[in-house]
Amino acid sequence: MKYKHLFENHRVIDEAYELCGEWKVWIGFQPVKIRVTQGLDGKYYYETSHYYKGSQQAGPYIMGIIQ
Repeated sequence: MKYKHLFENHRVIDEAYELCGEWKVWIGFQPVKIRVTQGLDGKYYYETSHYYKGSQQAGPYIMGIIQ
């Protein structure tokens, strides 16, 4: 995280994330947005706009944590 030092010692800031990348992909006719961020702890996190459920699946596929 390039600007980590700006956020580390402030009592009012509980969390801060740097945006690493954002993508919009199409699965069939469904657009899905994926955002990857890096926290002050150095770990990467992701958010998706939708969960994907393929036609052969009983429920949606939910990814695990990125290490």
